[in-house]
Parts: sequence; structure tokens; C-alpha cells
Amino acid sequence: DIESGNNVNWERFKKLKGTENKTSTLDAFDMKNFCKFFKDLYGKPTLTQQAIEELNKNAPPPKKADSDASQEALDADISRSEITEAISNLKKGKAVSEDLIANEFLISSG
Repeated sequence: DIESGNNVNWERFKKLKGTENKTSTLDAFDMKNFCKFFKDLYGKPTLTQQAIEELNKNAPPPKKADSDASQEALDADISRSEITEAISNLKKGKAVSEDLIANEFLISSG
């Protein structure tokens, strides 16, 4: 009981009581330099527009996915082996999602 003083380490308490939080010693000059640092860091684009255009010219064209094969794979039924693999990769002790089904339930239902 803290109220009765039985569980209080008074020596530690006295040490804590003796330490005081000192106020910040930052002044307006420090704040100005702080703001300038981040403006310089994030305020300018890292590449000029000309450099970006040059990179785009030399870049290989994007690969086009086989849309028919991709669509076919997405439209296919989910197989039992895919479900089994997904369940085997679940971790225990995680919070439930919106469906309120715990991973442990899925794992044990095997």
C-alpha cells in the first residue's frame, strides 16, 4: 500500500524529489537556426527539373504485365493449399481484426 508507506522506497523517492526539471535553455537564436536547418534540408528539391527529365529519357520503358494472365490469376478460386499456407504463416498472440477471429482459432481449426 503506497498510502500506508509500506511499498515506497523512501531513499529512491528522496533522490527523485531532489532532481528538478530544468527549463530549456534554447533561445530565439537557437530556434531560428533550427528552423533554417529544416528549411534547407527539406525546402529545396534534391534534383533539378532538368536532371529529372534526363533520368526519364535514359530510363528503360516500364514492363507491361500480361494483363490476361494476371486477371486470370485474380479471378481463379482460392485453393485449399493457398489457405493452408496462409494459416501456417499466421503468428500467435496477435490482436484480432475486424472479423474478430483470433489467429489461434484458425491455426487450431487446421
